[in-house]
Amino acid sequence: MKKNKCPGCSVKEGHLHKDGCGKEICPFCQCQLLFCGCWESKLTAVGLEVPAELEDDFEIRLPEKWDNKWTKMLSKKGRIPYIYYPVICARCGKVNPRFFRVSDKKWKKYIQPNMRNEVLCKRCFKFVVKAINDA
Repeated sequence: MKKNKCPGCSVKEGHLHKDGCGKEICPFCQCQLLFCGCWESKLTAVGLEVPAELEDDFEIRLPEKWDNKWTKMLSKKGRIPYIYYPVICARCGKVNPRFFRVSDKKWKKYIQPNMRNEVLCKRCFKFVVKAINDA
């Protein structure tokens, strides 16, 4: 089986992401590490105060002292290695379908409750809408 590479930092599957990779998952909240905000809550919980210039700053570069502490916390919790998990349409099985948007209202109208957290390709979504509307 072929090992895929992370599209953000090019590490092979099973390896830890390179520092700053936008695809790395936070071991605390399971969201993208760069955007999750756990660094602030975890570091302030151990007594480090957020400097005013870091508040509301989207592109944060932590001071070295904080960065070292945060890196240790991530390692202790257990950083999540890169593994490729394809996105699959729950109806037809198409691998990595192109994403599309519909309103929450429309999604809830046509997609049964136990399937609302699944992925559908646009073709399958259109099929479901037509099938329901034609019934």
